[in-house]
Order: sequence, then structure tokens, then C-alpha cells
Amino acid sequence: YIVNVTDGGALSNPGTISGPLNICSSATGLVYSVATQPNATYYIWTLPSGWSGSSTTNSITVTAGTAGGTITVQAGNACSFSSVSNITVSITPAGYWQGITDNWNDANNWCNGVPTATTDVIIPSGVPNQPKIYTANAVAKSVTINIGASLTMQGGYNLTIASGGAFANNGSFDATGSTTGAVVFAGTGTVSGSLTTTFNNV
Repeated sequence: YIVNVTDGGALSNPGTISGPLNICSSATGLVYSVATQPNATYYIWTLPSGWSGSSTTNSITVTAGTAGGTITVQAGNACSFSSVSNITVSITPAGYWQGITDNWNDANNWCNGVPTATTDVIIPSGVPNQPKIYTANAVAKSVTINIGASLTMQGGYNLTIASGGAFANNGSFDATGSTTGAVVFAGTGTVSGSLTTTFNNV
């Protein structure tokens, strides 16, 4: 008998996985990818529990679950597999500011939509835009401004903190552009943080 043996070629590690690391719960259309590997004919992806998506190419589009975890990928061919590349992803909570624009009342700027009276708002640093309240009234259960982050109020719109809520300023709060707008505590509440907070109206 004559046996033909095909050498599929050595496979390198797929390298760094590109894609978002901090994701809103149940976000869709998330794309993760690695560089195309010589000699690879397919790729094996694994996702965190509760996530969905499938692919045999060097790119995968997924829907996030409600918890983070690890995404892995491995290149393969008829003869062998590469070592595994991985990336750790985490879920950011509802009320986490994304900062696509600066408008507080734009749902695209938040994880899980514009905050309500039950939302604990977190304003982080390092996002493209910091929030401004200038198109409509705003409401939250609590507001935490992280170090290096800011919140600005302009015009005559209010920010209402629900009863039992809190306002914590560890960054910058600017209400100097607010004419009649006020921070309204709808019941008991606390004001805290590492920096002094000045309310024009309260």
C-alpha cells in the first residue's frame, strides 16, 4: 500500500484577541478577532457561560451574557492545533456611563439605558465624553463620580436623587452653568466623596 501523508504545517499561537473588555449586560454585536494564522484552516472559539455566538474563522460576533469570564481561541488544521489565546471580559453594571456623547439623556451613553429612580449611576474617567445634564431632567438612585470624572449641569434642568440615595463626588461636579436647575433629594440622602461639592440649587 502507498500512504500519502499531508503535512498541514506548524501552527503558531493566534496572538492577542482584539475586542471590548468591559461590556454591558446582554450587549449584542460584539466582535472579537485574531490575526489570520498561516497554515490554519479553522479556529475554535469558546465563550463565557451564558454568552452566545459561533465561528470557525479568525473573527466571531457574540452576544454577552450577564456575567464575565474568558474568551479563548485556538487555530487548527488537519494535522494539529495551536496553543490557546485568551482574553478576560467583564460585565459593567446598569447605570455605568459609556460616554459616546455628553448627553445624560441619550440611552446610548449608558449600560441598559437612561438611569431611573432605581439606578445606581457610576461615572468613570477615561471615556470619550463626560456627562452633561442640559436637554431634560435627570434622575438616579445614587450618583458616584469617580476620580478623574465629571458631571456638569446646564440650563434649568434638575437632577433628582431618589429617597435613600446618595451623591458621591470624587471627581468634578460643575453646576455653574445651571440657571434654575437643582439637585433634588426626594427624601433622605447623603452627600460624600473626597472633594468638596458645591450645589448652586438644592
